[in-house]
Amino acid sequence: MTDCNDIYELDELLGAYALDAVDPDEARRVEDYLAINPKAATEVADHREVATMLAFTGMEAPDDLWDRIASELDDGPEQPAPGPELQRIIHATPTVAVTPAVPAVEPKSTAVRSLDDARQRRRWSSSVAWLAGSAAAAIVAVMAITVVVTDRADAPTDPLAAAIETARADRDSVETTLVAENSDATADAVIDQDGHGYLEARALPTLTDDQTYQLWGVVSDAQVISLGILGPNPELETFTVEGEVSALAITIEDAPGVIADGNPDGAFVGTF
Repeated sequence: MTDCNDIYELDELLGAYALDAVDPDEARRVEDYLAINPKAATEVADHREVATMLAFTGMEAPDDLWDRIASELDDGPEQPAPGPELQRIIHATPTVAVTPAVPAVEPKSTAVRSLDDARQRRRWSSSVAWLAGSAAAAIVAVMAITVVVTDRADAPTDPLAAAIETARADRDSVETTLVAENSDATADAVIDQDGHGYLEARALPTLTDDQTYQLWGVVSDAQVISLGILGPNPELETFTVEGEVSALAITIEDAPGVIADGNPDGAFVGTF
């Protein structure tokens, strides 16, 4: 029958046994103990799983892996360089690599070890497991941060919002802001080289149902043409311009707006 001191010593040896850091006599004693103690056997299995995970730290990737990654990058759309925040996270994140050294064990002529030796070895093996857990947690945290930042930098999912961002990025596009004289109402307008226009209203007061905003353009010979009826509460609207436009204006009109081309009837809200 195994007494309490033997059980305590055997429990202290489990971590070292999992790392093959015990002599043959100790190994036989631990194996006999594992045969009658399922909980101890599970603990040894957990230690070995951690050791297996750490064994792969720092392994070189297959020779063709980078070629496959580079090929995928070349075939896919060009991605912008990471923003300052993502670069800061990448540069500030330390590389975590835990490679515990397994101490060499000289064969002993006796199977008796002092409890102090066993306790010291137990503390060492427990430290290995804690370091492995810390490494895994750090890796997960870095991955999570990277995913969050990358998603935040993605292009807008709304097609109209994506279109206006594309137009703004085009050096041949014309971008301006329409400003009201007597209020804080503004609207941003972007017209690309093909005449596709986008109007993003900012702080335009919502009108009643019997009124509407209307967009106007001044073309050649000072002719004023309607570029679109915007409704009582415009947000992001599209319009089309044919030829040169020297000015834009927004007016408030009686619903449903001025249908025929000509001078606007209502009050001007903003111009450029």
